[in-house]
Amino acid sequence: MFSPVVKPTTIRNTLAASHNWVLCQSDMQNAFLHGELQEQIFMSQPSGFIHPQYPNHVCKLKKSLYNLKHAPHAWYMRLLKFLLTAGFTTSKSDTSLFIYRAHGVVPYILLYVDDIIVTGNNSSFLESMISKLGAEFSIPDLSPLSFFLGIQASHGSSGITLSQEQYITSLLKNANMHCYKPLSTPMVVNSKLHVGDSPLFHDATLYRKEPYNMSLSLVLTLPLSSTKLACQFMHNPTAFTDTDWAGSLDDHKSAGGYASFLGNTLVSWSSKKQRTVARSSTKSEYKTLADVVAELTWIRSILSELGVHLPKAPILL
Repeated sequence: MFSPVVKPTTIRNTLAASHNWVLCQSDMQNAFLHGELQEQIFMSQPSGFIHPQYPNHVCKLKKSLYNLKHAPHAWYMRLLKFLLTAGFTTSKSDTSLFIYRAHGVVPYILLYVDDIIVTGNNSSFLESMISKLGAEFSIPDLSPLSFFLGIQASHGSSGITLSQEQYITSLLKNANMHCYKPLSTPMVVNSKLHVGDSPLFHDATLYRKEPYNMSLSLVLTLPLSSTKLACQFMHNPTAFTDTDWAGSLDDHKSAGGYASFLGNTLVSWSSKKQRTVARSSTKSEYKTLADVVAELTWIRSILSELGVHLPKAPILL
């Protein structure tokens, strides 16, 4: 299984705000139908289109269809082939980031399944590139980046502000919590949770749905450790309100977290339970340090591909 999904950290690292580049977005219409299959795949004749002379024959697919597990990869390879022909290269750090460098022109294309973000230092080249994409695929005109993956982007003199207020409001309405009083911090830090410490939640399906939505999309803009905690009890949800940043009372595993800054801008973060039990607080801290070093190594790699070379090693605090 493969899906062409650009990493959220890549989106936040594209340097558009610092260079005051234009950010545009568009979506490929019927993207998966453009994919060319390399495997032999057959399907039954669809109802209403059965061949009168060969009613028992099956169809051999030449192009991908939606709901076909090969479709995302086939679509990605089709777009990749076109962009490579146009002079783009794919990033080694993130295969859904495409980079072009020639004659001082530096555009970037970021792909999230069938949605794309385009930015660069030359507006006329971007318009020409989108025109070529439109001739090859079904793509509407570019529009300024305003709403992408549930994220609202507001452009101002101080940079680009990302917000998920609209998405959060829809989550609260789905959970019948839109009338509750908001808080500046979503957690209580001085209590611990464990399985069976409160009665079962009355609607397990609702509980599993909302933390999943939060973990999938909400953490794109908010470094919430509360989301990590809420998802730990999805198999047996209980009606609790207190949360805790510390270790688990059930398996004694520690929780580690980090935040990575590029200048004054927060570009990457994580908060999750560690896979193994640490025998001391020192070992727990070493594990988190190892995780953040791996993340920083990847960030340095993608920044290098974007033409930004850090003059010295990042500082870990």
